[in-house]
Amino acid sequence: MNNKEKLIKKKRLSSGICDFCGREQPLCYICTNCDFTVCQECFIENQKIFTRTGVTWICPNCQNWQTL
Repeated sequence: MNNKEKLIKKKRLSSGICDFCGREQPLCYICTNCDFTVCQECFIENQKIFTRTGVTWICPNCQNWQTL
């Protein structure tokens, strides 16, 4: 695995500021394509927007599929 792949894997889950609620959260899902950030709380509350399978989620900002 090269350095870029390691960085992408690391960036999928991290602390950050949620683009939905605007609060800093300890656990956020981050789109590796556009850096859209959603906290776990907002993700669960709005699950129908993000996922149908529970295995992948789609970024509402860039429409890129992400693995959970």
